[in-house]
Amino acid sequence: MEPNLFIKNIAAQFDGIDPKNLSFQTRLDEIGGWDSLTALSILTMVEKEYGVSIEGEDIMENPTIEDLYNTVKSRYFRVLP
Repeated sequence: MEPNLFIKNIAAQFDGIDPKNLSFQTRLDEIGGWDSLTALSILTMVEKEYGVSIEGEDIMENPTIEDLYNTVKSRYFRVLP
């Protein structure tokens, strides 16, 4: 998993957010336009792009992009053949 691509994938779930304005330290709930629909979009994106299932609790328990990346990464490597 490539960190910059993960940030770009997160940014793509928001309208008008430039990935250059996000970093691993960015809190998801502090990104403009954050709402429950965006959270669902992130859940869907993670499943589609990484083949990993996460739940709303995972987003709540991982407040920064880095936290969520690490959670997805740990599960991603478990599903690889």
